Amino acid sequence: STNGIEETGATLTVGGATILAPGGFISLWSHTTNGGSVKITTRDLTIAAGARIEADYKGWKVDQGPGKGGAGAGGGYGGQGGSNAWPGVTVGGGTYGSSNAPTLPGSGGGSNNGRFVGHGGGLVWIDVTNGTTLVNGSLSAIGASDTSDRGGAGSGGGIYLITTYLSGTGLVTAAGGGSPLYSGGGGAGGRIAVWAKYFYHSLTTSVAGGPGGADGGYNTAGKAGTIVWWQLPAAPLVSNLAPSSVDYFTATINGRLATTGTAPATVWAFWGTNDWTTNLSLWTGTNQFGGSPTNGEVLSLGL
Repeated sequence: STNGIEETGATLTVGGATILAPGGFISLWSHTTNGGSVKITTRDLTIAAGARIEADYKGWKVDQGPGKGGAGAGGGYGGQGGSNAWPGVTVGGGTYGSSNAPTLPGSGGGSNNGRFVGHGGGLVWIDVTNGTTLVNGSLSAIGASDTSDRGGAGSGGGIYLITTYLSGTGLVTAAGGGSPLYSGGGGAGGRIAVWAKYFYHSLTTSVAGGPGGADGGYNTAGKAGTIVWWQLPAAPLVSNLAPSSVDYFTATINGRLATTGTAPATVWAFWGTNDWTTNLSLWTGTNQFGGSPTNGEVLSLGL
């Protein structure tokens, strides 16, 4: 299951790297009435310039979803959907889901005057937990627009990326659709959450709400959605140094804390006649360095 709906959610696991060359694309569809979506798990991910992973207009359909708009009003998700002014004032859909872990697609706008075009953006959920992600192309989950009448526009969808290293100069967008011609409400922006240990990117992001129409004065644009950048904890790194003050019965073991990672570090020393790696119970002795060492600090422990 990808979002709690077991009968429709699915996980696609790629054992190696996923590489999209220029012009390549992956399209991800959510179930249009219950929101079941696909989660991709891959070792590494490369999206070249001109390539894309997209879920544009592939979320909940018109009049569907937890943030569906009233008649002619925009769908909501990360923000409130825009209102509609004709034939009566109706309000846009509300917010829902998680800003930190958006695992739901976007909601549809409200149908109006025979218009059923405002589907929500879908869900791009990619897990590259132990690998590298390069985005020079795009990740997108845009809501659908009504550019010719009074239908409510769809909200932007969800983009949820978990990776170790993130780099690239591409685009990540979950913008809402628009209904700019007459009286329809704009779709709200969706939700983007990116979790990584190391950020080396200059990505462009957008969760803008779409524009509303010009008639009636009550129709409005959708509100902006949410963007979360979350740094995953990185492991500390200790470099072993040569022991000192060695005699027949005692010695001082030394090491340098090269980095504390992304949190205060606790450092332990292990010694014995064999290297037992992570089998801690087999070492002759162990001891913990006191306090919270800082980056570059040399640590010494007498035995």
